Amino acid sequence: MKAIKLDEEYRIETDIASWNLIYEKTHTEKNAKGNFKVSKTILYYPTLKSALEGYLDAYAKESKSVEQLLERIKEAESNIEKACASITKSDVR
Repeated sequence: MKAIKLDEEYRIETDIASWNLIYEKTHTEKNAKGNFKVSKTILYYPTLKSALEGYLDAYAKESKSVEQLLERIKEAESNIEKACASITKSDVR
């Protein structure tokens, strides 16, 4: 199955044993080689549902107020719906 892109920084990949929620961000600071990326696997999950719940949790934790928390939860749910709608039958074979 191909990676499920949830937003610009989060995606879910799968292997034979788990679903992997991956956070990847391009930093604007430059080193001698130019821009660099930092990839960080947040956690390995046993099911897709638990990986999506992990994404919702990680996305919401970036909130700085209750209002922002509620808005980020809505954004995360919308991102999940869009990602799921983009999956085709050939993606899961």
